[in-house]
Amino acid sequence: LSKRSELFRRFDPNGNGYLSLAELDKGIRDVLDLDDVFNCKPAIMRAYQSARARGRSTSKVSGDYVEWHEFRFFLVALRDYFGYFQLFATLDIDGDRRIDFEEFLLATKRVKQWAVEAKGADKDRELNNVFRRLDVNGGGYILFNEFCRWAIDAHLTAEEEEKNFGSTASKTMMEKLKEWEMGDAEKVFKRARRAGTTTCVTIEQYWAQIERQIFKLFRKYDKDASGTIDHKEMIPAIRDHFEAKGMHNIATLPNACEKYATRVIDKLYDKDQEDGLDYDEFTRCFFQLLLEEERYRAKDAEAEKRKNGQNGDEGDANEEEEEEEKKEGRGNGAEDQKTPDEDAIIDPKSERADAAMEKMRELQEINLNKTFELCRSTGATECTSIEEFWGDIKDHIVHMWGTYDQDGSGLIDSSELIPAVAAHFEAKGMSRLASLPGAAEKYAKKAIYRLYDRDHDGVLNFEEFAKCFFNLILEEETYRAKTPVSSRPSTGLSTARSRRKAAAAAAAPSSEKGPQADTKEGGAEAGDEEKAEVVQAADL
Repeated sequence: LSKRSELFRRFDPNGNGYLSLAELDKGIRDVLDLDDVFNCKPAIMRAYQSARARGRSTSKVSGDYVEWHEFRFFLVALRDYFGYFQLFATLDIDGDRRIDFEEFLLATKRVKQWAVEAKGADKDRELNNVFRRLDVNGGGYILFNEFCRWAIDAHLTAEEEEKNFGSTASKTMMEKLKEWEMGDAEKVFKRARRAGTTTCVTIEQYWAQIERQIFKLFRKYDKDASGTIDHKEMIPAIRDHFEAKGMHNIATLPNACEKYATRVIDKLYDKDQEDGLDYDEFTRCFFQLLLEEERYRAKDAEAEKRKNGQNGDEGDANEEEEEEEKKEGRGNGAEDQKTPDEDAIIDPKSERADAAMEKMRELQEINLNKTFELCRSTGATECTSIEEFWGDIKDHIVHMWGTYDQDGSGLIDSSELIPAVAAHFEAKGMSRLASLPGAAEKYAKKAIYRLYDRDHDGVLNFEEFAKCFFNLILEEETYRAKTPVSSRPSTGLSTARSRRKAAAAAAAPSSEKGPQADTKEGGAEAGDEEKAEVVQAADL
């Protein structure tokens, strides 16, 4: 009661005991800080009307305002009507704030109270009867107030409807992500807590919040209630993601969202190749996108804190922030120095490295399979199975790690990554870019500081390096497969197989080498030169 009294006082700045619609509107935005509710004017209006109807007038003017004894009714009604509007909005496919008969038919898949058991002509007749009962004014549309009247009579709550829908949503992918990505989520959570961009106090709360967000986003973008997000439905989802990351220019760029949506579905997450994302695939995709958005918000808030600290405000908080950055190696020249951590360093030949590689394969299985099939169809690989192809990739990543970790620290910084990036440019036929001053350096820093350095320590450990170069290797092989045989470049992966063959031949018993094994000294020297050429090509 005391909290509600304080809330009423803050809603009523002039202290006259009456809250107008404008004051309620302003209080929702400035006091409650609920922008989503503030933008939902139909819900605010319905809650305002409901609260005034429930209360008793104490003066001639009180009928036009919400008084203290009506304030609780307003808050309860606001919660309910906002929930109704959220459900209404998911059924209103074209966003004109009314549901026509076609949208109603699609909504019967989602709202179980609208489902009809009859079939054929009886089903059509019954559906028309249900629609007419909802369309109280006979205008041919179900308006929001008509929908609310039905929802109240049906004792429907947004929470119950979400529970009904959520019970059908698979939890398998979230359980897998908890096993695979909990470490990454914890890092983002800690940064968000430090920056003040989340109200969650434990990682369990934060994880549950992400799961809830994914569920709501799936309902929001699955306009036809088909249980699958197709290319058309994915476009606004990608556009909203770009906006959430502050990438307004890209969000408004012609065809940018369409291209990214196609890439997300066709190349990355549509595991069953059905031209759309089911709930599991959508979960896997948007888990990563939501973490990206959280990182952006936290980074933006950190910048704002530093700015305030420089202006003399929140100086102590800014010093604490800088101290935390020093600990994590994100400030004061961390780009130029390694900050080894026992947990970060991974032996490429350890079980931990194998587990990380297998996790990476499972997450990128679609892209891996597509690249292999393309290489097989064009003769760009000698591998006869996906397992053989994957084995070559793993061996090549381990070989590259040994080549580019020049100081043997178990971590690769931007200076060590530059020659690896330059070699990647060459393998993709981008020789001019490889020779462009600073190009490889910029990409190396981007790979570390923006894309793959998940623990933000300014360097890549083996797991982060493997994620980076797994994608780059697939890009190289795709380019090679699409290049005519006569001008097909030699990539690191193609020479990796030659290296493995040479190693196997060297390890084979002399009886298995055949007559050519007993060569003269000059022949042995020629063989050594050939192997040296193979190793040199592999290093490129």
